[in-house]
Amino acid sequence: MNTPSCLDQSSFIEMAEQLLPNLRVCAAAAAAIHLSHGHDHAPGESNNNLILLMPLDGMAVLGEENNDPVCCQAGEALLIPADLICQVYIADTVSIAIIDIPATLAVSRDFNPGGHQIRKVASASMPELRLLEHFLFK
Repeated sequence: MNTPSCLDQSSFIEMAEQLLPNLRVCAAAAAAIHLSHGHDHAPGESNNNLILLMPLDGMAVLGEENNDPVCCQAGEALLIPADLICQVYIADTVSIAIIDIPATLAVSRDFNPGGHQIRKVASASMPELRLLEHFLFK
């Protein structure tokens, strides 16, 4: 995956985390970053959690090995296995909600057998996303 050319400006990331019963919710503001995500647990330990990533404004681009990058903007969300190693690119300033969903609460870990493990969801097809965004971050 090619790195966006606009990543030469000043980079920053600010995060606030709220631990709720059975959920970890983070709000982040970031600009001009490129980082790797995944395997945030002890070696040999499996993490079946799912991450719901929701840009509140702006756009984030995620890439997993051997697949095209997936762009996500406000009104959309990405559902990602917590242990998936992926690259995150943010060119401009963006506010993002990140919700760590425990495996016990996740409905399904069955992802697209066509290759992508990052599932994109639009609020138009899932109005619950708008409700969740409003409830947690307004």
